[in-house]
Amino acid sequence: MNSKTAGATNNDSFGFVNLVDIPAGTQIKFTDNGWKADDTFRSSEGILTWEATNCIPAGTSIRWVATNTPQVTEGLIVATNGSFAPNIEGEQILAYQGLEASPVFLYALAAHTNNTGWFADATDSHSSALPIGLTNGLTAIVLNELNNVILNTNQLSITGDRDTVLQYISNTNNWIGDDDIIFDPLAYEFSFPNVNAGGGGVTSSVVMGRYDPGEIVDVFAYTNGVSLSSPSAGAGYGFTNDWTITAGTWSALTANTAGISFPSMPSYPDVAANVAKLTNPGNNATGRMDRSFAPITNGTVYISAMVAFQNQGTRRFAGLSFLSGGAETGFVGKISSDTYANHLGIDSYGGAEVSSSYNLNSLTANTNNTYLIVGRYDFDTQEIKAHAYYRTISVPVTEPASWEATATVSGDGISLIDGIRVHAGGDAGGSIGDGRQFFSWISLHDEVAAIEFLLEQRHIAGPVNLASPQA
Repeated sequence: MNSKTAGATNNDSFGFVNLVDIPAGTQIKFTDNGWKADDTFRSSEGILTWEATNCIPAGTSIRWVATNTPQVTEGLIVATNGSFAPNIEGEQILAYQGLEASPVFLYALAAHTNNTGWFADATDSHSSALPIGLTNGLTAIVLNELNNVILNTNQLSITGDRDTVLQYISNTNNWIGDDDIIFDPLAYEFSFPNVNAGGGGVTSSVVMGRYDPGEIVDVFAYTNGVSLSSPSAGAGYGFTNDWTITAGTWSALTANTAGISFPSMPSYPDVAANVAKLTNPGNNATGRMDRSFAPITNGTVYISAMVAFQNQGTRRFAGLSFLSGGAETGFVGKISSDTYANHLGIDSYGGAEVSSSYNLNSLTANTNNTYLIVGRYDFDTQEIKAHAYYRTISVPVTEPASWEATATVSGDGISLIDGIRVHAGGDAGGSIGDGRQFFSWISLHDEVAAIEFLLEQRHIAGPVNLASPQA
């Protein structure tokens, strides 16, 4: 943060780094208004509203420079309220989302004369109390009053989880400052890890919940329209590689696009980014998109995704698969079946398909037909289970007492699970060839006469082929 103005030169500037993927359309507000003891803003200064114009990967350094056009290096300033102008002799910048009457704070930086801590109240433009919900030394920092301050390193590289990174950033020993020297924010290239696992992410209106240990997540925070076969299609947390397209054409699209409406489901994380769409692969063709994670060999593994498909019918399928060494080892979703047109079930695990009575209906029937599909594999019982929730159904906090479908993997079961496949399309069915194949034939009378003859001939044993003359 720079607040020193030298003569006619305005050096006001600040920078921030996102530690999680930021979906397109996300807005974050920055204010130099102080936070008061009564948990309201002191409203004499200004507010900048920044918006991501594309999905911004975790670890991106974003700078605002008052005199530049545009003012920010990523995204846009879409609104300016009041006069946002960092002051010398003490200032603060508070980052938050939501309404000013009920903000959700993300981080707070201050350079106060009271460098031992936050003020008890915001009594002027140079003071602020600690914003509600933040912790000094973790999600907030107070530095000694200096006009210009910055982290004390260039090419900064930090490893660790969310709290480790934030503790480093929020340690006053890791900062430098000066009243006269201007720190050029464009000259500092910071490198931070993706810490989605620690939570503290952002969405268009609220802060995302913390991902629990063991969760592997991708909210598809990719630029609208980008091909998911591109090398950059590797956002999210916990995976060991980017998405690999093994069949079909997949791309990222907004969550509410023509013919598709993915809502935020009750008691489930809000829709925050884009969706992955498979372009219609055609008859008897499929689309497969794989991604790997570190092998899991014990306990219970769950996979889930919100799914919608265009057409229903026999021999068509859409859902998720467990991968073991890159090979499909259990599919859950709308199964391909000669009998059922829209049943949730389990397939591709080495046994006969298992169908439930739960119907997964298509977007053709209704554009509201979106479902949360959940698969489960237990290494102890060797059971694969499947469940689904329609878009308006509240998702339970705990595992359901009963699942819609269960299949047992024979033998030693699945030895390891190290990936997930998103899989949809149609498989072969119907006629074989063109229907003009040659085959043996015989009339019913000749067949009965032949059987009677064979019964009388004790010297004939083994299979006997019956055919009419010249057949």
